[in-house]
Amino acid sequence: MLTEGRSQTPDWQIVGVVGDTNENIRKGAEATVFTPHKYRLSTFALRTEGDPKALASLVRDAVGQVNPNFFILQMMTQSEEIDRTIYQERLVATLSALFGMLALACIGLYGLVAYGVARRTHEIGVRMAFGARRHEILWLTARLGLVLTVVGIVIVIGLGVAAGVTRYLQSLLYGVRPTDPWTFAYRDFAGLHRHLRVLRSSAASDAG
Repeated sequence: MLTEGRSQTPDWQIVGVVGDTNENIRKGAEATVFTPHKYRLSTFALRTEGDPKALASLVRDAVGQVNPNFFILQMMTQSEEIDRTIYQERLVATLSALFGMLALACIGLYGLVAYGVARRTHEIGVRMAFGARRHEILWLTARLGLVLTVVGIVIVIGLGVAAGVTRYLQSLLYGVRPTDPWTFAYRDFAGLHRHLRVLRSSAASDAG
């Protein structure tokens, strides 16, 4: 569409009509008017080989050689543009996956507790026959689930604290990564060694 003059009511000249084009994955095609480049900013796509970010300075120099008055407002790769466009969808997918994992964990916890209670049905009957109270039976059946829940909470908190500590150490010490396999291997080996020493001491005391 071309315009004539700069008056408040310019004359419009339609030079062509094109088909609908979907530019957004969240909604359908919208009414769009294409105007000449002189009325708006332009966007160019470049096909490059290798790292496109390494060519950013060369592109700016090339544009400056064509016309020093031209300037580039923003440069981004196709991957960055895709990430910017669908970040909401990725966020929803990530949250859905997390809630799915939470639901799966709850189902697994329920199944484990139900299996434990089913195995102790005879024991529960014997306890009730000997006069066990209702709240004692409830505590007996709920204890397994509470223990597993507390263990899970402790593990999550421990992982969060460990991640924070490792990142803090990474900022202080050169060459320390948050997930250094040798550090974790040494920690596990030290814990296993201490555990074996305790078992050996216990066996020696029993033998004596």
